[in-house]
Amino acid sequence: MITLQEVALQARSEFAGMTFPLFRPALENSHPAAIAVGARVHGRAAALGLAVQRDADRAELLSLYVEPSFRRRGFGTELLHAVEIAAKERGCAQLDAIYTSDSRRSDLIGGFLSKNGWSDPKPRMLVCRAGKKILQAPWIERYRLPSDIEIAPWSDVTPEEREDLRRRRDRIPATLFPLDWEQEHYPLEPLNSILIRQHGSLIGWLLTHRVAPDTIRYTCAFVSADLQRQAIGVGLMIAGIERQLAALGPESYGIWATPFRYAAMSAFIQRRMKPWLDELRISSETRIALTANDAAVPVNA
Repeated sequence: MITLQEVALQARSEFAGMTFPLFRPALENSHPAAIAVGARVHGRAAALGLAVQRDADRAELLSLYVEPSFRRRGFGTELLHAVEIAAKERGCAQLDAIYTSDSRRSDLIGGFLSKNGWSDPKPRMLVCRAGKKILQAPWIERYRLPSDIEIAPWSDVTPEEREDLRRRRDRIPATLFPLDWEQEHYPLEPLNSILIRQHGSLIGWLLTHRVAPDTIRYTCAFVSADLQRQAIGVGLMIAGIERQLAALGPESYGIWATPFRYAAMSAFIQRRMKPWLDELRISSETRIALTANDAAVPVNA
């Protein structure tokens, strides 16, 4: 007997292993915006669809997982539709998804969503995975941070610097504003969430999250506009990678994503970094409009 319904708060821990480590706190800590739909077979947890409501009328699909022994039975399609309905019942008019995979799996994921009425996937970001090999790149020394730049843990940011950041908020891209990332339900990784100062002034930061025991996501990197031409941002990333490898060992990895709209950095990654990365992939985005009835239609805008 199959039971498919939203997972009660007290039962969420039973499904925690069915999503990525990064998303588990949202599931386990009763995140008020989490939309968790689970499937049980004879009372046993068998599948989980997890989304999060981003604003009043939009939600984002985070993950879909079906236990291997229950695959190829239509669970995935039923689970997807159940998440869509649950999002619509929360008042959402649109459900988005962003995913990254190799070309073979990309075809599978994109094809699965398109088959179920989602819009055609659009390329969004370059997604990089780097390990010890990147520190062997011949250009590394050129891009190390200058000696007059101080590196400190992000936790050392002062109250005065916080207030200055708030005053400068309109000059910092919204997705890179650091104080917002502190408010996420996924705690910052203290190992290499760092800030940099020059002559006593805060000029940049790198904020990271642990997504697996051996993998850290480089979530948010920013350098003041007047220093961007000096490639300080590349040096900041290198500093973060060095700290990670020193603490977690040479078999650990860092991952990060660069939107294609950042043309200079995208070109640098493809031209200079690519041979020294362990993996370079493309993330795609797709969405579906949730109509007034139970049907859903693709959003192509």
